[in-house]
Amino acid sequence: RACARRCREPPRSRRANDEPYRPIAAALQLPTEHLATIDQSHERCATLGLSRFEQPDLSPLGRADLKITRERNLRLHAHAAPVMEMLFEQIVQTQSMVVLCDATGTIIHSIGDDDFLSRASKVALAPGANWSEQAKGTNGIGTALVAETPTLVHADEHFMHANHFLTCSAAPSLDPRGNILGVLDVTGDQRSYHQHTMALVRMSARMIENHWLSDDYRHVMRLHFHTRAEFIGTLMEGILAITPDGKIVGANRSALDQLNLSAEQTAQIQSLTDQAKPRLQAVQQSARANRDQLEVTPPTDPAYNGILASAKSNAVEQIQLMSDLWTQVYAKLTPDQRARIPGIVAAERAEWDARRAGRQKPNTAP
Repeated sequence: RACARRCREPPRSRRANDEPYRPIAAALQLPTEHLATIDQSHERCATLGLSRFEQPDLSPLGRADLKITRERNLRLHAHAAPVMEMLFEQIVQTQSMVVLCDATGTIIHSIGDDDFLSRASKVALAPGANWSEQAKGTNGIGTALVAETPTLVHADEHFMHANHFLTCSAAPSLDPRGNILGVLDVTGDQRSYHQHTMALVRMSARMIENHWLSDDYRHVMRLHFHTRAEFIGTLMEGILAITPDGKIVGANRSALDQLNLSAEQTAQIQSLTDQAKPRLQAVQQSARANRDQLEVTPPTDPAYNGILASAKSNAVEQIQLMSDLWTQVYAKLTPDQRARIPGIVAAERAEWDARRAGRQKPNTAP
């Protein structure tokens, strides 16, 4: 604890007015929100008892443990590897590496130019190394895992002095239910920093997310939307995975952003739909059985009226169940989120009507 107190940054009020606050990073003039993220991370590191001046543990996982970690993340690696190759093509010859970590901060794949690292430090960005905040203090990968948001950690923003020569731009990739799959990161010499690197990393992380969602829900309907039609088909489009009974089972980051849903709200909505699913499925199965019976039962059959009554009852119950579900879902939304839904639905309906009109356009060719 004593070490932790000694290693804390002195409060800003105690500094001389002309003393720069993290002078290298301060030159970038980063926004207040970014500075708050770094300050919070430094406080966590001090609470953990980490020292700014100790050498970070660079030892990677043993061969057997690394094999298990890689096998556990085979699907993530499969989706991320081609994206990492494309990302590296954009930053080649910048003394940087592209790094993929799992949800614990352990590197499972890395490519790029490690010439900026000393021979002893090269292992730090090799598969098996762990970059959680607990292991390495404030850094792009570990802090992005905690904040669950794209994170830049530049030069002296790193908690440990040994990492001050680095600049890290990291973005977590989420599964369709809002759980963290892993983190994509570009790490390099802090002198090679470029403001566009983070944008490339964020786009690449979203690409991994979209690939994962499409793979997860390739057998259900996927609704692609955006408040601006020209963004349909780009990385900025929202994607909702919807079952035939209207249940939203997955969403990409853009969909969550456009609806402004938090990961907690997504989990709550998923829980509500999971609870409603058994009864909905039972009613739908009964409705299909009634429909099949009605197709082969003539109206003169004594059983016809009973089958028809059961079909009507199933239809009413299905409407009531869906109404109750949506009432509960809406209760989880903020007023602003609720206000967004009619516009999204209207835009999708207009696009659907335009496509249908295009298909029905008469052939005027001679």
